[in-house]
Amino acid sequence: MVTITEVKIKGFRGFTKEQGFDFSSPVTILFGENGKGKSSLLNAIEWCLFGNECIGKNTGIRERIDWEVKNRNTNECYVQVIMKENEKEYAVKRIWKSITKDQLQIIMPDGKIVDGEEARKELVKLTKNFSFKDFLSSIYQHQEVIRFFLIQEPKYRNDAIDRLLGLSEYRNMIDGIYEAKIKEDILQNEIDKISEQIKAKIYVWQTQIREKTEELKSKGITEGTISENGARDLAEDIKNSLFDFSQKIGVGLSGGFSTVDASDLGKFIDLAKEEITRFRSEMPDQEKELEIYKELSEIEKDLISYGNAQKEFNEKDKDLQEFIRKNGKIEELENKKTDNEREIKERENEKERINLLGATVEKAIKYLKLETVENKNVCPVCRTEIKGLLEQLEKEYEEKYKKQLEEINKELETKRDELKKIEGLISEYEKKEENRIRSEEEFKKVSESIKNKYGISEREDVEKWLDNFKMKKEEELEEIKKRVEEKQKELNKIEENIDILSKVYEVLRYKIQMEKARDIERSDEWKRLQDKADEFKKLVEEIKEIVSAIKKASQEEASDKIESARKKISEYFKTITKHPMISEVKFEVSEDPRTGGNSYEFKDQNRKDIIPILSQGNLNALALSIFLALAETQDAPFNFLIFDDPSQSLGESEKEEFIKILNEIAQQKNLIISTMDNEFYKILQDITKRRKIYHFRNWTPDKGPEIEIITK
Repeated sequence: MVTITEVKIKGFRGFTKEQGFDFSSPVTILFGENGKGKSSLLNAIEWCLFGNECIGKNTGIRERIDWEVKNRNTNECYVQVIMKENEKEYAVKRIWKSITKDQLQIIMPDGKIVDGEEARKELVKLTKNFSFKDFLSSIYQHQEVIRFFLIQEPKYRNDAIDRLLGLSEYRNMIDGIYEAKIKEDILQNEIDKISEQIKAKIYVWQTQIREKTEELKSKGITEGTISENGARDLAEDIKNSLFDFSQKIGVGLSGGFSTVDASDLGKFIDLAKEEITRFRSEMPDQEKELEIYKELSEIEKDLISYGNAQKEFNEKDKDLQEFIRKNGKIEELENKKTDNEREIKERENEKERINLLGATVEKAIKYLKLETVENKNVCPVCRTEIKGLLEQLEKEYEEKYKKQLEEINKELETKRDELKKIEGLISEYEKKEENRIRSEEEFKKVSESIKNKYGISEREDVEKWLDNFKMKKEEELEEIKKRVEEKQKELNKIEENIDILSKVYEVLRYKIQMEKARDIERSDEWKRLQDKADEFKKLVEEIKEIVSAIKKASQEEASDKIESARKKISEYFKTITKHPMISEVKFEVSEDPRTGGNSYEFKDQNRKDIIPILSQGNLNALALSIFLALAETQDAPFNFLIFDDPSQSLGESEKEEFIKILNEIAQQKNLIISTMDNEFYKILQDITKRRKIYHFRNWTPDKGPEIEIITK
């Protein structure tokens, strides 16, 4: 069996510069956010092995329809995959040459280099003629294969499962036959259909001609006008009316309309409508009307601006005056502050004086209380002897000095509170005065700007002047509106005639188309075609048999593949999800009566459809189970499996069970696993086999991805 040991990439999709990757480890993990180059690496392996087979809508993968192989920021593009079969090593290299052509080259085990058709034959031998469809069904689990179970419409799911089983070619063959319209008496049926369609068209045109003619006649249009000559005369009238109108408003006819021939009615009608539209937008009164609307809008804006500035000033001024009424002018507050500060100073001086006297008396008391002092009646200061001196001093200290100090302290506290309040009022006054001055300056600025803008004199009231000016403009606007309305009525009348001409033109066209249809029925070619129908009836029967054989082969191959993988699918699904209601998954195929293709169903042990009760995570688990089972049961020449972001919508426990299955498979096959899922990446560390990790990040257009390599 063949395995991949190394890949080199340069200039392919997300890669700019050459980068190499070692896949010799049993497990290779590609980790990083979307858009960093992981999928480009997996795509490179596909492209190297299968070339243009993996590009475009024929792959059945929607994202490949507009796929670009070469990176736009490089001129060179190639991918080299080193593959081993037993001990023999092959270097398969594919080089991009153009959108439709690439060059294949192989270095054989003996060192010989082969290319072109010889290289293609050697690659077919190496891969045992394994097709790209087979590769997708049993080697490469693509993201889109996972997503198909999330689509609930059976036709999409059936198509995707066909691709998963490698059976899409059968479906394509049947579709190709149907697209070629070779089925069941198709030729005769088509001839009959065409004949019926011609008759139906003739009937429709006859009906439309009759209805349009009756409609025109109801508007007073004569039979003579509903003719080629009548239509040309009406066109000339319209042209003259538009010329007269253009002279009236001073806007000339356009060059295209002035030169158009009235016999070319379709072009004439289109150009006439364009003239009407142009006149409506370019007539001078219309422009003047728009100009006045702009002026009125500007006046209204200035009125609002002036009113807001005046209102702001009045509010700030009123706020200041209300403050003065309640608290007094700033001079009064300043005087109160000065008086208060003076009184506080006086009381603090008095407190200092009492403190000094009290301190002296207190020290005298302490002295007299000393045990060493023999005569307690002699004053330590003046040396005068007074009977009961100590008791007298203690009484005087308590009643005079200590009590006075308490009263002064209370008075000082009150005075300081008053001072703080006065200072707060002064600060508030200053802020209000500042706000008033600022709003007054802004009001003056707005007022001066408006006066300068409109030339309003200093003596005039701005708001009153603007109101009067606005009124004059509104009166002027009304006059212009009347003139515009009159001209629009003229244009409406001309437009009505253009509409009549359009309907006449439709009637004339219907008559021409009806005659052409009748000419087909009368032609010799049509009669000969009908004669040929019988010759194809035999071919139809043969085609039916071919289609039937293709359907049968597709169903038989699908049944064989499903049967070989049935047990493994059920086992893997139960292992990953541990679904409480599903103990067995029955995967069955039958013929879709609508399309003739394969129709797939998934049922539980009670033969009930399980799709409606599965969560997105369960659906993904089912897709992975099918892929794993097919990979294990199908005979593939490759000894590796590729998983592209397989953990979509799986819960943590489901990821853990999935890793356990991968761990078992890794005993037999090399695994290449790409993921952007941090949780899944951490759980991947539980794989017991030796692994190499490539961490993709910081992709740039010039350098491609930045890759960190981790070996465990």
